[in-house]
Amino acid sequence: MTPAQEALCAPHMPAEELYDLEADPHEVSKLAKDARYAKKLEEMRRVLDRWITETDDQGRFPEADAR
Repeated sequence: MTPAQEALCAPHMPAEELYDLEADPHEVSKLAKDARYAKKLEEMRRVLDRWITETDDQGRFPEADAR
C-alpha cells in the first residue's frame, strides 16, 4: 500500500486533521502538525469550541456519561 492508503487503514485516526483542499482535494497531505499552519489550526479550534458551546453539542461528552 502507499503511505496514503496505509493512513486510511490505521487503527486510529489523528485527533485533528487539517488539509488544503484546493491544493490537496484527496486529503493526502496532513497539515495539522505543520508549524506553518499552527495559527490557522488554533483559529479553527476556537471556532469549533464556540460552535459546540452555542449549539450545546452533546458530542463533547462520552456516550457513557450522556445518560
